[in-house]
Amino acid sequence: MKEEDFKERAKQSTTWMQTSHDPEAVRLRALLDDRGLRADEVLLIELVPDDVQFLFGLLITPDRRCIQFGMDYLHKPVDQAVFTEWEDLTGSFSETPYRDQFVAGLELLWQQLSG
Repeated sequence: MKEEDFKERAKQSTTWMQTSHDPEAVRLRALLDDRGLRADEVLLIELVPDDVQFLFGLLITPDRRCIQFGMDYLHKPVDQAVFTEWEDLTGSFSETPYRDQFVAGLELLWQQLSG
């Protein structure tokens, strides 16, 4: 994928997270709020099913932290999902398989902040 493709995917994922009434989006917003993050300020650069009732995600916070997370709702309703993973990769994202997604996301965030 090219950087522009990653940016477009991040825009779509972020819009879904911020506006969707899907149970997964509603719960993700609530879990972010529990961590002191507002969904309207977070850039969701990746969100994919990784197992049964488990979502793997990558996001960038307003202060440019690069986060990898896992949202688990195995054997429970989506509205009871929890973050079973929350890893700050800010200092090491370039060494992960998600380097290109984070680079594109940080560039997109910079573009949005600079107007």
